[in-house]
Amino acid sequence: MKMCSVHLKPVFELSCYVAKPCGAVLTLCYMISVSAVATDMESEIQHLLATVAESPCTFVRNGKTYSAEDAASHLSMKYSRGKKYVANSEQFIDRIASKSSLSRQPYHIQCPGMERQTTREWLTRKLESLRDADSAGQK
Repeated sequence: MKMCSVHLKPVFELSCYVAKPCGAVLTLCYMISVSAVATDMESEIQHLLATVAESPCTFVRNGKTYSAEDAASHLSMKYSRGKKYVANSEQFIDRIASKSSLSRQPYHIQCPGMERQTTREWLTRKLESLRDADSAGQK
């Protein structure tokens, strides 16, 4: 018996010759799927940042109001510094875009004709709308 690096358990010698190419293919498939998820996540986050920048809303951060463009710029800067803490779009919203890293106070958004709400609520709805539109377009 021989140790096969793909299975990490004892296997017959012949199965190592078969398992190594199969393991390489599975690894490649996994890498492609992870890459696709990362690309989807990145495009979703960029879409959310653009949605913030293009909105007619006012953002409240640590008690001060900011324009939509300033808010998007701030969130983009936070994301560029904190990407390593984000594995999906929901984590971007929760870990980067919802509260101050320093004061821990939640960010708020005030849109014309709407009640003030947290950016977590607003961005989560925007993400859901984006995904609904994407899934409707794929049908």
